[in-house]
Amino acid sequence: MKDHIIASALARDRTKFLEELPKSLHELQALRRQVELGVSLKDASGEIGLIAHRLSGTAATLGFQDLGAAASGLEALTTRRTSPDILPDDLLPHLDRLLGLMQTALDPHDHARLASSQKAG
Repeated sequence: MKDHIIASALARDRTKFLEELPKSLHELQALRRQVELGVSLKDASGEIGLIAHRLSGTAATLGFQDLGAAASGLEALTTRRTSPDILPDDLLPHLDRLLGLMQTALDPHDHARLASSQKAG
C-alpha cells in the first residue's frame, strides 16, 4: 500500500513537472538569445543558474536523470563564472544540452518510453 502511495505521488509530481517545464524552456530560450547577442551577459547567466538550480534536483528525483545532471552542471558553471568575464562560448554548449534534454522530456513518445521503463524496473 505504501509503495502505491509513493508511486502515485511521484506520478503526480512528474505530471506537474512536465506541465511547468515549457515555462522554464521558454525562459531559458529567451536567456539564450541574450547570451548569444551578448546582452546583459552577467545577468542572463545568473538567471540561467537560478533556473538550472530549480530543475536539477527535481528532474533527477522524478526520473529525468540526464536532464537533472545537465541542469546541475550548468548551475555549477554559472555559479563559478558569475564574473563579467563569462563568455558565450563557455555557456552555450551547456545551455544547448539542457534545452535539448528539456525538449526530449516534453516529447510524448519519450515520456511514454520513460514511464514504461520505470514500471519494468
